[in-house]
Amino acid sequence: MRRFTSLLFSILPIVCFSQVNIINRSLTDSSLNIAYLGLDNAIELTGYKKSVKLIFLITNGTMTDIGQNRYVLRPKNEGECIISFHNQGNKIISKLFRIDTLGDMKIRLAGVQDSVASIHQILANPFLISEIPKSYYKSPVYITSFIATFIGEKFDSVRTNAMGNLFTQEQIDIIKQLRQRDKILFQDVYFFWPDGRRRKYPPFVIAIK
Repeated sequence: MRRFTSLLFSILPIVCFSQVNIINRSLTDSSLNIAYLGLDNAIELTGYKKSVKLIFLITNGTMTDIGQNRYVLRPKNEGECIISFHNQGNKIISKLFRIDTLGDMKIRLAGVQDSVASIHQILANPFLISEIPKSYYKSPVYITSFIATFIGEKFDSVRTNAMGNLFTQEQIDIIKQLRQRDKILFQDVYFFWPDGRRRKYPPFVIAIK
């Protein structure tokens, strides 16, 4: 029994330490050791409950303590970033994060993957969506406005404006009147990137099939 007790206390610190982790809450999968360049990454030290002021060190960029073992990491360069936490000179944990950049974003009609769509497909989901392939960063891209120009037999480049990503009632009424081979030109599609900057997406065309 004494031997078992000694063994238990000898492994207990190891078990407690193994529960301490550094995770990135900004990811769709926080178990991944990824952080994104030039963006705010919500870093959290989990499994460490002592109410003491910890010292942290990073090798790439800046990190701000926002309280309750939560931090905002903003990497400066591609490559790697090592984050380590220390208490009274003793290292608690360190972890290496791979620094990635967000890939190219795509804005498209919801439910439509190609450059052609039926009227039924458009009216079933009358809004624009954004996607960043192969990205784990979960902060959304907000579409703030766009212009849709309708080109066809009954419409001579009718230009309409919309705020946000939803089609207006005027645009929906026009779409109902479109015919095969008519086109919708989307341009001046403005959005907010996850770094907070407002940007414009290149024009694209949808043909009615």
